Amino acid sequence: MWNMIWYSRIITIIISCLSFFLQAQNNYTLYTTKDGLPHNTVACTFQDREGFLWIGTYAGLCRFDGSNFHNLPIGDKMSNQLAADIILDIEEKGDKLLVAHSFGLSIIDKYSLKCKNFTLPNIETYYNFKNAIHDIQIYKGKIWIGSSQGLYYFNEKLQTIENVSSNIKNDKNVNYGANFIIPTKDNKLLLLAGTGYYSYDTKKNTFNPTLLFDIPIEILKGKNIRVHRIWNSYKPELFMICL
Repeated sequence: MWNMIWYSRIITIIISCLSFFLQAQNNYTLYTTKDGLPHNTVACTFQDREGFLWIGTYAGLCRFDGSNFHNLPIGDKMSNQLAADIILDIEEKGDKLLVAHSFGLSIIDKYSLKCKNFTLPNIETYYNFKNAIHDIQIYKGKIWIGSSQGLYYFNEKLQTIENVSSNIKNDKNVNYGANFIIPTKDNKLLLLAGTGYYSYDTKKNTFNPTLLFDIPIEILKGKNIRVHRIWNSYKPELFMICL
């Protein structure tokens, strides 16, 4: 019930935002696989400090310089190539690009385009959708990772992904995933789960596992929230932009 209300509210806002946006845009250029995109379904985009536009699709990652698309090759976990084709989120830290995808995390050197691939801990096999990372947030210098398995962070010194949310007790009626992370000004992370959201205090290193269902609108300003009930449904995602 709450899940339906949650998505109904967001979809209503999405439709209103898109209608306004489309009416305000008279000219646009449509790029497809005919122009060099690896796939016509785009899940995420990111513009880096150098001005390149990185585009995550359901068939890989590409870099766009305003004229040409450069598609990154896809390899396996042990290679220095991108380890998955379904790209879910992109962030930047220094000269590295952080790419969340269906089988974990790839960290890409923006100049050499070589990758290092990482998976969530305690997942038995690599090619398992439990490894999927949905969101990356850099908050107070730390790389936070959200997935359906919970909240994680990337330990840059040890070069490993470490579990944060393992101390939350399992509840069969509640999904304590972290499909989307919203940083706040009071050292907290709001973590969107399947039926609502809960919070993590980064200063006290504690969770408040009480699920809430109404996020204050002021927290959402400036956020770009992807809405997807089943991420691997191979259907185009919806976007809500709060200005």
